Amino acid sequence: MKFLQLLAYVSIPTLLISCTSPKNASDHPWAQVKTPLRTDVKSIGKYSEGCLIGGQSLDPVGPGYQVMKISRKRFYGHPKLVHFIEQLGLQIRREQLGQLLIGDMAQARGGPMPGGHVSHQSGLDVDIWFLLPPAGNLLDLETTENAVSPSVLRADTQKVDFSQWTAAHRRILYIASQAPSVQRVFVNAAIKKDLCQTFPNEPWLRKVRAWYGHDDHFHVRLRCPSDSPLCVTQPDPPEGDGCDETLDWWFTEEALPKNRKFAKTFNLPKQCLEVLKK
Repeated sequence: MKFLQLLAYVSIPTLLISCTSPKNASDHPWAQVKTPLRTDVKSIGKYSEGCLIGGQSLDPVGPGYQVMKISRKRFYGHPKLVHFIEQLGLQIRREQLGQLLIGDMAQARGGPMPGGHVSHQSGLDVDIWFLLPPAGNLLDLETTENAVSPSVLRADTQKVDFSQWTAAHRRILYIASQAPSVQRVFVNAAIKKDLCQTFPNEPWLRKVRAWYGHDDHFHVRLRCPSDSPLCVTQPDPPEGDGCDETLDWWFTEEALPKNRKFAKTFNLPKQCLEVLKK
């Protein structure tokens, strides 16, 4: 199916801005804007409080990858993010590791997403599923809309399931972390622990960080590009491989999601008001 045929889900842009994250896309102004702002490319603000100018769409199918859930229109990003995904797909194909399934990137102009997905606002984040079809095994459109990626953890545990978690997954995380543009790769703490045990003292593990969820996909975050002076990058991870007491914390009672508080509102930069209106 041609790319333009896959973009048949169009609605009229709205000129309002929201500081909360409604569950329904129909109630969410950023989700209703279906086209990028065609001007010089810029990522603005933070990963979780920002927007995107001049976003580029990722082709729905490319060498080594396929985009999932196209109807949600979250396949936009800064051109550096698009380039990263394309290069990662090429490397995965060369090594015959499977077919990458690409989840959320950003909306056409970034900004908050419906459903509470907090980051992915400035066009520098991408989710990549751990579900790994054989190379070249393209899914039909219905499957891409309805498929889910299974967890790679054992049910009700904090341990990886080796019937789902493979050497190919470890290799893909290694390849992804090698790109100089990558600032962090987020995975579930149990996955980070497996990597620490498999690759002790490897410097690339510094970029691989534990975060809530991420048991069915990994999340790649790029550094702010030089063309985006209003972009706010996250500080680099601490020195070391991260396989220390900071990882141990994730397996404590304190770390349980029920014992943590998470932001539910956004304080977007004033420049994003104009991005949404134009």
